[in-house]
Amino acid sequence: MKEKRNASSWLNQHSHWTLVVLSTAIFLLFMVFVLPRESEKAFLATGSSLSPDTMGWYDGDMLYQLAEDYGPEGRAYYIQARFTFDLIWPLVYLSFLLFTIGWSLRPLSLPPRIKQLNLTPLYAFLFDLMENASVSIAMATHPTRTLFHDIAPYFSLTKWVFVGLSFVFLFVALTLRIIHAVRQRRTHFM
Repeated sequence: MKEKRNASSWLNQHSHWTLVVLSTAIFLLFMVFVLPRESEKAFLATGSSLSPDTMGWYDGDMLYQLAEDYGPEGRAYYIQARFTFDLIWPLVYLSFLLFTIGWSLRPLSLPPRIKQLNLTPLYAFLFDLMENASVSIAMATHPTRTLFHDIAPYFSLTKWVFVGLSFVFLFVALTLRIIHAVRQRRTHFM
């Protein structure tokens, strides 16, 4: 518990506006330019617009069928993308969320347990990596059905839960930061 508190405090102290601006710019550039291009490349390689890492829920049978539908070249592309592009993208959204939430919380007087929620994006990142590894193993072992077909959906779902919670917490933290700034200005001008 103490390590989380230390990591959380360190993050809040070191989340400066320059890191927020830089991570936000990179995040937006990825959203506008990189993600659409990667999605198009994946579609051309796999012949499908479905991908386990963008689905909220699927089961082992559906993952097996996707691997079948992708074919050998599509499966090879999918695995290669998980260990190139899909290692960078989680780092991009992780940096954006961590620095922006940390910066938003810096001036706020909140209980330490609440401020520890700034680590929520780390859980999204970790489950994203577990999802990538398990789905890649499922693709690599096709046509053999493995345990990874059945556990990958849970990693995906958990990733999306933590991604969603991270963005909710980001919205709340930014809102509280704005309210704090408005109150500070009112006090300063009175």
